[in-house]
Amino acid sequence: MKMILEKTEIEPIGMRPKVAAFYLAIGVSTLWALAKKEILTPIKITPGVTVFAKMELDELFQEKLRLAKIKQENTESTME
Repeated sequence: MKMILEKTEIEPIGMRPKVAAFYLAIGVSTLWALAKKEILTPIKITPGVTVFAKMELDELFQEKLRLAKIKQENTESTME
């Protein structure tokens, strides 16, 4: 008997460190520095597998974007 599976896209909820660093456009050592500062939370799935939650990576990026916009607005307002 054959099983026919439709192609589906699955969005990951967790990313391995190398992928998470690439996703944020930072180095792996910077990713681990953020984890050490408790800005990001590494999740130990098994003894040899650690992932970072995509939701937390997105939240960090959005917060950094928000702060960059505020800084830019403040810079523009002082130049007027």
